Amino acid sequence: MIVEMGCLILGVPVGFLLRRKPLVIKITDQVLTWSVRILLLLLGLALGADDRLMSQMDTIGARGIFISLCCVAGSLIGARLLEPIMNLHVGRYAVSRTAKDEGAAQ
Repeated sequence: MIVEMGCLILGVPVGFLLRRKPLVIKITDQVLTWSVRILLLLLGLALGADDRLMSQMDTIGARGIFISLCCVAGSLIGARLLEPIMNLHVGRYAVSRTAKDEGAAQ
């Protein structure tokens, strides 16, 4: 846990120093996206390999699917409600809707 905290603490000043480098930010975004995808895959593999969990799937399966779907729906609704407040649609690489429409019209 100390190594993880050290990496996080070291990453903040490095990120601050490199914040004006678009290529570094773009590569970092891609690496983070793929890292999260790989971690989710590994989590799924670990859950699928758990014999105890798989043996209880008939009793917790429907309930687990229902809870998972509710969590996803709640996250999507929350993001949609918070988007206007937090300007989540305005990002570093976002293209305004008017710019996209103008480009499509030409």
